[in-house]
Amino acid sequence: MLLSAALGALLLPSPPPVAEGERWVREYARAAELAAEDGRDLLLDFTGSDWCSWCKKLKREVFQQPAFLAGVSEDFVLVTVDLPRGPDAIARVPDIAANRELARRYGVRSFPTIVLTTADGTEYGRTGYPEGGAGPYLEHLAELRRTGRAPLLAARALREAFDGGDAEARRKAALEALDLFPTLPERSVGVELLVPVLAHHRELDPEDERGDLTRSLRLLLLSTKADEASIALARERDPANEAGLLELAVYAQAFWAAQPEEQRAAVQEILVLHRLGPIRE
Repeated sequence: MLLSAALGALLLPSPPPVAEGERWVREYARAAELAAEDGRDLLLDFTGSDWCSWCKKLKREVFQQPAFLAGVSEDFVLVTVDLPRGPDAIARVPDIAANRELARRYGVRSFPTIVLTTADGTEYGRTGYPEGGAGPYLEHLAELRRTGRAPLLAARALREAFDGGDAEARRKAALEALDLFPTLPERSVGVELLVPVLAHHRELDPEDERGDLTRSLRLLLLSTKADEASIALARERDPANEAGLLELAVYAQAFWAAQPEEQRAAVQEILVLHRLGPIRE
């Protein structure tokens, strides 16, 4: 009897999908208003409703499932950013031009792309279609939110304290940034927010007596967000690459090399590094 009951439960059909219009907002401006009103974030589903097979699979297996909708309703306003190709499907999109602009704004080039943002549109997480259904997807979103949102808000708070504080507040913010910066995801807006805060160590520890200057330079150079002054200072302080700062300065500058002459110069610098000894990073 127990085995029969268990088999019967396994054979029961999954809950019917929920109609998209009941939970998903199709106009970004309205979704942003709703998120701001009740303190939720935005989950943007960049999809191609009439051509993207993986988008349809994600929608069917996850986004239309009652368990998923119940699990995200407290934290997110759900937004469909549809970018169809056929004229009939395009005609059903409330504002196709706005959706295309959103795709450009967030650099979306593959589908489906799911972007998690604060109510004001600041991105802190991004994903696509991992297999497993509604339950694992909820866990995946929770992890993205935990690792992306909290550090972003902390970075905002540090930048505000740095910009609006006295000398002691700026010093404290710069020290805290040394620990917070490495926890930020690579694409986090928090990285750019903290660049001038970390650069303040050039004034706080100009002779690197505490090691904070070297530490801040290393973080900035690895992030590829270092300004020219930080790159020049790293070269000046470590001309033989004994601390590994010179190679990071070369990396930071070469990362943005676009023109042929810039690329040739980067190659020459890498060859010079090779002659100085083993690359450390």
